[in-house]
Amino acid sequence: MKGGRYDLVLREKARRLDALLEESPGVLPRAEDREFLKMKYMVSEVLDYFGCFEEAEKVLTAKDTHKAVQQQLDRRKKTKLGVTNAKTQKLAREQVRFRLEYAQSFYRKHWHDEAGKIIEECRDLMEKHIANGDTFRCLGTRARIAFYLARVDRQLNRYSDAELHFLEAIRYHEQRAQQTLDENRGDRNAKNVREEMEFARHKSAIAMALGIGWLCYTTGALWRAKSYIEPAQVASLEIVDDGTSGDFVVGSRWDVTQPQGFAHTGSVHYKAADTALRELVADEAVEHLLHDIEPGIKDDDRCGIVGGGLNEVARQNTVRRFYFDAFQGQRHQGNGVCEGIHRG
Repeated sequence: MKGGRYDLVLREKARRLDALLEESPGVLPRAEDREFLKMKYMVSEVLDYFGCFEEAEKVLTAKDTHKAVQQQLDRRKKTKLGVTNAKTQKLAREQVRFRLEYAQSFYRKHWHDEAGKIIEECRDLMEKHIANGDTFRCLGTRARIAFYLARVDRQLNRYSDAELHFLEAIRYHEQRAQQTLDENRGDRNAKNVREEMEFARHKSAIAMALGIGWLCYTTGALWRAKSYIEPAQVASLEIVDDGTSGDFVVGSRWDVTQPQGFAHTGSVHYKAADTALRELVADEAVEHLLHDIEPGIKDDDRCGIVGGGLNEVARQNTVRRFYFDAFQGQRHQGNGVCEGIHRG
């Protein structure tokens, strides 16, 4: 899952896991069992990816688990001091992650205001009561919160806020990758470092291409859109061992063989980017977006600003640069893999 490799086998495994969780009596109450909550929201995330939205919601609401989690978090909000016990911190983090996936069920129903309210509550809980800047940073959860907020902002036409939240998500993933690298004393070949960097690239490419890139496309800023999407395409490639000769080949990180169909390139609409398939940056989906952008850019070249949005100037990259230092072998001035991302 961390590398975005979803397939039908994973979906069926997730369903079997959920069945086992429901059949097995737990020692702890559901809302207080950290591993139970983690497995539940991961199952829900897999099902959501495949478009099984109602089923994903039922995974979280079975036996009113979502209500018990909400009650636990409501109690935490009433405390004046943040959580300091490590075990309690970890439980609270998983409760927030569970709640975030529950917000996803509202988002899928297009109840964006309701989804946004839950996500903002999760953000406040994380910042004020759970995360600790030195010892318990929760960078992955905070990245997820920012990404979910960005999608809600996008759907409510709050494009500036959406862009800032997409960028915030990218920065959290960068920091998490750097933290893992630091914990391994700079050993980029360590297995967990490689996995974390791959995960960070995967999530950041999503935010770049079908997050900020799509925002620019929606507002007519075609040059800016292209400046986000093309680096994301580069980030979507990986070097993989072919498992036979010991040679390495370049391949796509994401499996594009999915049961859902793609929209025809001539009828792509901004809401189409909101499907689970497109949010995982399948290469074909990004190609479709670029296919829509290119004609506008060509018109721009011939006629000046055609469909230019957000104060875009023809043939001029108006955005600043953003670097994923933690993803690269060393710091580069001027040619980061995510060149062209706006800082605000």
